[in-house]
Amino acid sequence: MLNLKIDSENKSLYLEMMLKGESDVIKFEIGEYKIVEDGNRTFLQFKQLKTNREWVNILIENYLKINQIEIPQEYKRVLAIAL
Repeated sequence: MLNLKIDSENKSLYLEMMLKGESDVIKFEIGEYKIVEDGNRTFLQFKQLKTNREWVNILIENYLKINQIEIPQEYKRVLAIAL
């Protein structure tokens, strides 16, 4: 991860990563997020996920169909404060 910006007021995240095999940074925009607890597991749920790579957007839209990411326990407290 190269950059992370959190807009807790608008519930959006902006993330820049350098993925293996890529020559440029991939930018991720996550919109309308919320933190959800499910037993002892914590998830970041979101309504929108877009990138600056068409192939990644197609993968997300057509194959992954994800709308949440599990937050590892060791980051749960830090993210709760930041978000």
